[in-house]
Amino acid sequence: MATQFPQAHFIGVDKQASFPHDIKPKNCHFKLFDINQSMVKLPFLDQSVDYIFQRDLNWNLSETTWLPLVKEFFRVLKPGGWIELVEPDIETHSASSYEDFLTNKLIGAFQDRQQDPFIAKRLSSFMAVAGFRRIQSDFQSIPLGWGYQKLCTSAISSTRKDHRLLRCSEFARAAASHRLDLLKSLQPWFTRENNVSKAKYDNYISQLPDEWYHAKSYTNWHRSTAQKPYTKHDTAIAV
Repeated sequence: MATQFPQAHFIGVDKQASFPHDIKPKNCHFKLFDINQSMVKLPFLDQSVDYIFQRDLNWNLSETTWLPLVKEFFRVLKPGGWIELVEPDIETHSASSYEDFLTNKLIGAFQDRQQDPFIAKRLSSFMAVAGFRRIQSDFQSIPLGWGYQKLCTSAISSTRKDHRLLRCSEFARAAASHRLDLLKSLQPWFTRENNVSKAKYDNYISQLPDEWYHAKSYTNWHRSTAQKPYTKHDTAIAV
């Protein structure tokens, strides 16, 4: 985006220094920052940012941290600025019974850690409380490694699909890879808490892409957008 919009100034914030240090556009910068969950304070001045985008952070935040964080977003945004929050469901839809079992264990672990596993569906409510307006929410169901996109504009017979003209969506491939990496990362916790061997867990995880393909499994990603009012008298409306 920094390359596409050279007149804009982009700042990436992460708690790990996994961002590029040398090869990057001149209008793109990064800050190393970890949220203090007891007192949220972002490293930006009041009303200094035009747009905020945050994605997939619920694994790192307690339930009580969300509202203070969204209020911080409100503080640093300029009047009329916009915010976009994107979070996935914790569960895989149209999944196998064993993956449902894993999901239920995850939900319990979230709750034990004072985290909300269903925060993705509540993003707009935090925005409303913080004072944002023009709040809108939607979600997108993302196939996990299945579904096709056309490679050309040629008509495909309704009775015979020519798979030479089709390929799996790269978006669907990325979603499957993201989900698989997440579940792989949970192996130490899951095997320890549920008395399951590492070999058994790894073997099951390796079969998931085929299961997702045949069961047409998918994940839902939720998005909420909102605008900071130009004046203090504007009200927040959740849609």
